[in-house]
Parts: sequence; structure tokens; C-alpha cells
Amino acid sequence: MMTMPCKKISTAALFLGVSLLASTAFAQTPHPTTQPQATSGQQAAVAAPTDTELKNFAHAAEGIAGIKQTAQKQLMTAKDSSARTKLEQAAQQKMKATIVSNHLSVQRYIQIAKVVQTNQTVRAKVLKMIQPAPSHS
Repeated sequence: MMTMPCKKISTAALFLGVSLLASTAFAQTPHPTTQPQATSGQQAAVAAPTDTELKNFAHAAEGIAGIKQTAQKQLMTAKDSSARTKLEQAAQQKMKATIVSNHLSVQRYIQIAKVVQTNQTVRAKVLKMIQPAPSHS
């Protein structure tokens, strides 16, 4: 079944997808000069993600992991830096499209990613959404 390979990379999906997309998005987003950076104690300033947002985030993270895995294979065979750049840009666009197709903005995805990275309870909840429940039937 096609979903099983995705489930095997699901934990990696959560963290690899977050880190790759976040670094890309941060590089393209102007740094706010009027707001200080939020620390983990200031997480309350960002609206807590709803269960629906967490499900959307989990689905997007899985999709992003698949895109990243494919892109990494393609990058290994790229002939030159121009080809690598094109592949990276295409992968970034696919990742953004995956986020949007899962009803999140890139900004909100990154906000949720920060919460997932810093809040063990939320992280466990997202991982539970990604990983299939064991079948005892």
C-alpha cells in the first residue's frame, strides 16, 4: 500500500520538513525589526494550534518529507550547481503548495512547527496523528 512508506518516514517528516521549509521561509521573509524574537516562555503570543490545524500540519509534514526525500535523490544526480538550484527551487515550491493544500499558510505552518519543536505535549499529539494506530484485529 502506498501510505505505508509515508508512515515509516513520518517522524522524520515532522522534523525534516519543518527544518527545511522553515529555513527556506525564514530566508525569504524580511526580519521584523519592531518585534523581539519569541522565546519559549512567549509562545502564548502565538495562538495555540487547534486540533484541525495540527492534523493539517501533520499531513503537510508527511508530504514535505516525501518531497524532500525525492529532491535529495535528484540532487545527488544533478550535473551542476544550476541544476541543483532549479531542483531546490522546485522542491521549495512543491513544499509550499503542500502546505497550502493542507489549509495552512506557510507562516502558520512555521508557527505550528515552532510549537511542535518546543512543546513535548503538542509534539506527541502530532506524532500520534501521523503514526497509524496498531491494529489488534
